[in-house]
Amino acid sequence: MQQVVLRLLPKLRYAGAAQIPSEPEYVWEVDQVIQQRAVQFVDAFNDLFDEALPRPVPENAAEFWMASSEWKTVGRCVRIGFDPRAKPVRHYHWAIDRDASLFHPLVREFWDAEIWTTDRYRTEQEAKGHRHS
Repeated sequence: MQQVVLRLLPKLRYAGAAQIPSEPEYVWEVDQVIQQRAVQFVDAFNDLFDEALPRPVPENAAEFWMASSEWKTVGRCVRIGFDPRAKPVRHYHWAIDRDASLFHPLVREFWDAEIWTTDRYRTEQEAKGHRHS
């Protein structure tokens, strides 16, 4: 059986005792026959439909990782609680976002007088120029 594996290996830099993640290393483990056939398929698809899909080659591993289903959680938003003593009532939220490098997910917390949904959070982030899957 032939196999396709694309793994993300985070690289860590150290600053004192803290670990600071840097751009991850992408490991491409794809059977040569599968890769050749995939490249032929993508090239034919691009020619036929006038598209520009990236070729399935090691140099594009990062692009494929970013498009993977792992990133479907980015932009999710949930109300965790509320403060009924505040007027108006304030709602406490967590949203899954990306750090400045766009490689690492993080949780953003915020309060608001309104309840935010995933759709609303993603729409607001896209309006600010942030992309979500």
